[in-house]
Order: sequence, then structure tokens, then C-alpha cells
Amino acid sequence: MVDRPARLEDYALLGDCHTAALVSREGSIDWWCVPRFDSGACFAAMLGHAEHGRFLLAPVGEGEVERHYRPQSLVLETERGTVVVLPGPPSELRRLWPSALESEPVRQVLSRAREPERRVLRFYGSSESEIARALEESGGEGDGVTATICAREFEIHVDLFVDEGARARADELAAGLRERAGRHLFVEDERPVEQLVVDLARERGWTLATAESCTGGLVAGRLTSVPGSSDVFLGAVVAYADEVKARELDVPTEMLEAYGAVSAEAAAAMAEGARTRLEADVAVAVTGIAGPGGSTPEKPVGLVYLHAAGPDGSLARQLDLPGDREAIRARSTVAALHLVRMLLARSRDDSV
Repeated sequence: MVDRPARLEDYALLGDCHTAALVSREGSIDWWCVPRFDSGACFAAMLGHAEHGRFLLAPVGEGEVERHYRPQSLVLETERGTVVVLPGPPSELRRLWPSALESEPVRQVLSRAREPERRVLRFYGSSESEIARALEESGGEGDGVTATICAREFEIHVDLFVDEGARARADELAAGLRERAGRHLFVEDERPVEQLVVDLARERGWTLATAESCTGGLVAGRLTSVPGSSDVFLGAVVAYADEVKARELDVPTEMLEAYGAVSAEAAAAMAEGARTRLEADVAVAVTGIAGPGGSTPEKPVGLVYLHAAGPDGSLARQLDLPGDREAIRARSTVAALHLVRMLLARSRDDSV
């Protein structure tokens, strides 16, 4: 135990109010000096009150800590038990997890832990705040149910961890989420979206194809990563150049001249062209401007058009995506998979 610092300006902010509140509640202490996992230096954390609420502090003067946020991990042993604080973002957690496992208190915690029942509800097309509000209006966590909300692969996941005897409470909470955010809820398991697409196509007995420009085959890559996808996936046409769109997908040259390759009209023609060329039941097309160049005032970087077409109709989307080239391509890929998933799900429901 060390003394409370006299000068708070000598300390750097390293935590948030939620972490601080949790540690304060579970540890019932105000001030610690504990070792950091990622160095031999001493990591000092303090919980206190300021105009912005609770905070975690570490002494400045340790390399980059005073100038840049660096994810930290703590193991706090108190009279009530052991508190383990780890970062939430996967990349940060992966870096620190091996060192955490070398800590004897962490090993002791894991050895006596009981894996709780876990339920997952996955939403697409909603914001994290919207789902958080729906969770709160449904009663929120508590009474043996712990809830986490996490953005994963441009989806919003709600994980419910259920203690023994709390299943009825979890049922109520899940029902409330379905009622308030059901239009965004698409599955209650952990199958990746490409698996869902393959499963839906197999259920209908339909075949799939893709026509891709800015994603360069990423959608097809995700679909073919699913074991057994050859049952339904026929192939892809990566039509990057306009002449390839015209030659391989029969996109009319006059359409490309009138509307451009990045347009709703071109996306629709690409999808229908893939269906015809590859003799597929359903095709999804992607065309857009991933950047950093190639944009105009009318068509900025991040503008993407999607089109999914099948025997029972089609769905189209226009996206205005933020981020760099890699992020835009990744988001476009996920959005295309969800678009074809929605088309397949709609066709299935209409046939019932």
C-alpha cells in the first residue's frame, strides 16, 4: 500500500469510469501499487473522484505512458478476492493474455471458475447505443444475468452470461431485446455470416455467385472459407475494369458511359450478369470507390453500391463508408454478405 499522491497532475489517465467503478465495488479499496504484466515497472492505479467521475491513474515518467494511451492489465488482490482488469479490444487482449496467464492469481481465479451459461443475440444495421438503450429498457443486467455489448465485424453482439437459477431472468431480457430491436436481430448463435448464407442457400436448394469490383473477390473468399460451400457456391467474376464488366458480365457499355461503373445501375447489371454467366440462382454484386484515389465530388471515397438478385426478387444498398481502403473493402464485404443473407431469408419466409 502506498500513499495517495499529492499532485494529481503527475499522473496520467489510463482507465475509464466503468472499469474504475467495477474495481472500486469489487475491491473496496481506493489505492493500489501493483506490477504490470508487460514490464517489470510498478503500475500504480488510483480510484478517486473528479469532475468527470471516477478515474484510473498511473505515474508519468514511464516511457510513453505520459504521452500516449497504452493498454494496461492489473491483478488486484483484496480481502474480498482477486480483481483482474484486462483490456477489451481483441488486439490489446491478445498481446497481454499470455502474460496474464503467467500470473499466479490469474491461474488461481481460472482454476476455481465455473463457466456460466452464455447466450448471444446478434444485430445488424443498428448502432451500439440503440442496442444499449433496448437492453436498458428491457430491464438491464442484474439478478444473476451479466450482459455485454460488443461491436464485432460491423455487427452488434449482446452476450448474456447467466448464473444458476437466473434462466427466467435471462429469458425476460432476451424477449425484451427481441421486442425492442427485433428488426435488427438476425440470429441467436455464433455462426459467421458467410455460414448463414451458405446454410440458407442449401436450405432453399439454390446456388450462389458473386460479381465483384472494389472487393476484388473478398466476398467469394468468405463464402468459400465455409466447409462444404461447394454444395451451393458456383464461382465469382472479379470485374475490375469496365471492359471486363461489359465482356464477362454483359453490363451495357452505354450504361457504364451514362451512369459510371460505380452506380446502382451497374451493380444491378453485374448481379444479373453473374446469375446468367455462371447459371446461378442468386448473385450479389459489389462496386465502389475504396480509395485513396478515383473519387470525384459526386462520387467520394467510400461510396459503394451493392445488389443481390435471385428468383424471387432483389435487394439493393448504397453505402457511404468511412475509413481507409482496407476498412472500406472489409465493410463492403460484410455488407454484401448480409444483403444476400437478407434476400435468402426473405425468400425463405415468403415460401412458408
